[in-house]
Amino acid sequence: MNILDSIATGNKLLDSSEFIEAQTVFAEAMKSFPDNAAVKERYAHVAMRMGDLVQAYERYQNLRDSHPNNPVGMIGLGNVLLQSHKMEEAQEVFATALETFPGNAWVKERNAHVAVRLGDLDRARLHYQDMKANHPEVPSGYIGLGNLSLQADQLEDAQRLFTEALEKFPENIWAKERCAHVAMRLGNLDQAREHFQDLKDNHPDHPAGFIGLGNMALRSNDLDAAQAIFAEALEQFPQHETINERSAHVALRLGDLAKAQSQYQALKERFPRNPAGFIGLATVLQQSDKLPEAKKMLAEAIKLFPANATLQSQQQRVIESIAERKPSRGRPSATAATQGKEGTKRQGKRKRRPKK
Repeated sequence: MNILDSIATGNKLLDSSEFIEAQTVFAEAMKSFPDNAAVKERYAHVAMRMGDLVQAYERYQNLRDSHPNNPVGMIGLGNVLLQSHKMEEAQEVFATALETFPGNAWVKERNAHVAVRLGDLDRARLHYQDMKANHPEVPSGYIGLGNLSLQADQLEDAQRLFTEALEKFPENIWAKERCAHVAMRLGNLDQAREHFQDLKDNHPDHPAGFIGLGNMALRSNDLDAAQAIFAEALEQFPQHETINERSAHVALRLGDLAKAQSQYQALKERFPRNPAGFIGLATVLQQSDKLPEAKKMLAEAIKLFPANATLQSQQQRVIESIAERKPSRGRPSATAATQGKEGTKRQGKRKRRPKK
């Protein structure tokens, strides 16, 4: 297998979240082409996708050192730091990359992305505007600016930018997906469905169309349709993180707690860096009236994801529910109080013995 075929095969497996199989393909390519920068990048990237950030960092360092004139090593190191939630360190790496490769579109995009993650939206906008003006052949400038407009609830402006991107890049998956998303946000459900259906029909090897159509069905509370769409998607993309989460969510909405618990448990084990498995399992335990187990699950999750607001609010609700059921000290429980009243009534009805 030549380099291009190896990379294409591995990328297809990555798109389906079949990480172990993809790593095998890229490892074999490394044996055949040990000095090729593209193969090294994919070999590092698959380690990052598998959550092995130490291995990914080492592989990207090797790539940066062996190919100093290629920005992909530095971009990869920054991405590993992003995944490790080391935002300031990632920003430093991307800033250094921008000094070294000032005309590289992807280096600019990463600087914009980390600015968004740090909440510096003005700086992000400058980078995306630079991309749109100086790299019109790359859709990320249009899409990045559109996402900033979405974040600011400027939906018409976002729609304009995404439409412009789709006109320039009519086969770009993310331009289509963003057009569908903003149409759904604007309430243009027929237009959104048309975009998502186009994605599903014309990009069947990509999960975006399935996920969009399934989410639309969920939004319409058509749970049977959502279940059918995500079941079909799960057959085609059995290792895909979002599809596994959506399938579990539908089971939960349908009240199939056993299935939801099984799927959330698998999600937690397979994707331990995603808090959705913990959140889902805790929700199942809450709905099964197993509040102490839910509390324990959430405490474990918060240690791993201390900044996750959803986990924190869910933990607070569980603690409040437990407190409501626990009788306060010094006051008899409802059962004890009832029994006390019954005893008093019986004593009141008892006849007194006559005095001798």
